[in-house]
Amino acid sequence: MQNRIFIAFVTIGILLASAHADSYVGCFKRNFRNFNTNAHVGTATECAEKCQEIFYKYAVIQSTSCACTNTHPNERLDAEKCSIRCSKNSEQFCGGEDVESYYETNLKVPGPPRHLRMDLDTVKNTSFTIMWDPPEASTLVMEYAINAYPIHTYAIGGMLSHVGWRVERGENQQELVELHPATRYNVTVTSIAAAGVGGMAWILGETRVGVPSLAPPEPKILARDERTITIEINPIENGNGPINFYRVVVVFANYGLIQNFDLALLKDYRGSREDGTQYYVTAELDLKNMSRIFRVGDGENYRGFYNAPLPENSHVHIKIGVVSTLSGVTTYRYSDDSHDQHDNIASDESEDADDDSSTMIAILTTACIILGLLLIGSVVMYFYLRKRLTSTRRRFTDVHELTLQGPIVEIENNGFIGDELDRGNFQEQLKLLMDKVSSSQKIPRNILSMEIDNILGTGRFGDVIQGRVNTIGDFHQCHIHVVSDDMEQHDQSLFIKEFDQILRVTPHRSLLNFLGVCQTSDWLYVIFEGCSMNLKKRLVDSRLPPNFNPQRMTSLSEEFVLRTLCDICDAMEYLSANKIVHRQLCAHNVSLTVDDEAKLSIFGPTLFTEENKIIDLTRFQPPEVLKFQNYSSASDVWSFGCLMWECCTVGGTLFPSVPAVDLLGRLKNGVRPEQTPFLFDDLYQLMLNCWQLDSRERVTFTEIANSLHQMVATSPRHVLDFDRRNRVTLPYYLPLLEIKN
Repeated sequence: MQNRIFIAFVTIGILLASAHADSYVGCFKRNFRNFNTNAHVGTATECAEKCQEIFYKYAVIQSTSCACTNTHPNERLDAEKCSIRCSKNSEQFCGGEDVESYYETNLKVPGPPRHLRMDLDTVKNTSFTIMWDPPEASTLVMEYAINAYPIHTYAIGGMLSHVGWRVERGENQQELVELHPATRYNVTVTSIAAAGVGGMAWILGETRVGVPSLAPPEPKILARDERTITIEINPIENGNGPINFYRVVVVFANYGLIQNFDLALLKDYRGSREDGTQYYVTAELDLKNMSRIFRVGDGENYRGFYNAPLPENSHVHIKIGVVSTLSGVTTYRYSDDSHDQHDNIASDESEDADDDSSTMIAILTTACIILGLLLIGSVVMYFYLRKRLTSTRRRFTDVHELTLQGPIVEIENNGFIGDELDRGNFQEQLKLLMDKVSSSQKIPRNILSMEIDNILGTGRFGDVIQGRVNTIGDFHQCHIHVVSDDMEQHDQSLFIKEFDQILRVTPHRSLLNFLGVCQTSDWLYVIFEGCSMNLKKRLVDSRLPPNFNPQRMTSLSEEFVLRTLCDICDAMEYLSANKIVHRQLCAHNVSLTVDDEAKLSIFGPTLFTEENKIIDLTRFQPPEVLKFQNYSSASDVWSFGCLMWECCTVGGTLFPSVPAVDLLGRLKNGVRPEQTPFLFDDLYQLMLNCWQLDSRERVTFTEIANSLHQMVATSPRHVLDFDRRNRVTLPYYLPLLEIKN
């Protein structure tokens, strides 16, 4: 009876299994004494338990055969041979009461991977990493087959195909990439052997929610009264996650001066008043209970946001935002800015226009085309003449109010008087900022001296010249920013924003501090602390100093370079904490005091080279700036990594073999500034952490500052060594690649 039970169990194993084996399991009665010692001796029940254990461990039992023998068989016996008479009792056949039965199992593929799990720290919106332990009989593994099958997604259309990977036998983890955001996958890992497919393990994994796939359309303006605007919100689709809420954002656009929309500065109504921003979230609408018609400025609260009444006669734009939240992660996307949006009610008169209106439109269109061509020609001629004038460096005439020679009143009267009607809003905002300037920072014109021939830089706000503030018995070197009188409206708005930031920043030891302003009837001068030495010039000049040491590549010490980087990073950490984006980090924008202390310039243009050439910052900018002009604190981190490399290579030129026009494509393909032999791994790895393609994965200035200060405190020469060894040379300094053509 026991033998029959055991044979039945093995038969079930044959039907369930799918592979062969190369190990033996023998089942014998206790009174069989001469069988090979490798076999298992026991009752049929014990043998069945052993076979069951192997079946669940490997999931691969198949085929049986019996033998009448007192030795371990060398090969499988054919079925017909099991009918021979046994030597022990010639009257009985194999399988009788007094003989033994031998069963053989064959194992040629491994079981499933063990302990399959997901690394939660690697979960992103399009990827995550899985890990596993090798299966039983791992020596049989040739490779692993991984498949990710979507079982729930927010993708538009809902149709996603599965994604597959193949991994070599020695690997025990794999990053699953090119997944769809906010999608749950059934991930399977199957062991593959030479004989066929082995066991399979599975796990559920989910990607993070992504930025909404489509930008919301602008709302339609339905009505307007003194304090409110009624809008219609159009339906929105999102393939990268759920749509939990709609946000309504008010943007003030008085006189056409619109502040750049920065998501980090977006707050509620009260927060925007405190920060002085021109936009705020006025309502957040629950998707389940909202109506498509909404009245902006009704004075109610919507999910904690106060829908404040609009100021009378104000010109505002309305933006719609999408809030997508899943598993504790929230993303946003807002409608694009439009300077054509007006808060007047759209009329239907155009639908009833007759043939005369169509003719008038055609005439006006032709006139606009002609005027446009004339305007383009004028702009081309303007830049051509400006370039010619710039090359001669004649930026100030003899009657320009930048000298103390002659009567001041007469000189100032020769200045340009702007059109107050066109610049009214700019002047109003400037006046409000000037009222914030303390009396000690309002510098009289008669104590301000300017070297009109010493132009340090030229930018969108005007020129920067060398000067000094004369006090009783003393004077202070300074950089004087001459605010241009013909700025475009966008530049005026940017100037107001940056000037307001300067007034909110307190003095810092590593910044060129704001000294004050000087305002006359015609001109405005913004004055900063000045230094006589430029960091870029100091780096380049140190390559071949007068007392040149052939054993060193530079006269500068490793400690000087690292301490300079620490000072600059401390300044950037301070600016980042105050939500100020620098945008122009490079050695040309860093000055050195007589005590070799680094001070960073934070306002105005990048300073000129020694040959009065304008600096090209393209090689210091990250991909998101090169393509979209998207500046942020993370883009400053990328630029600081380039500045670190520039200092550590003693003024070397970034990407010397890459033309500026090809730089964006090379950066996307992983090209980065090279690691020189005298730049060791710890410091270079810190630079690589600044050059992550995804701006969200870059280190922060706080983390950079901690690392740099630790390097200075331990030993600078453990991360940087300027001693000459094995004919090591500095990277080339190529000034023609660093200036604008």
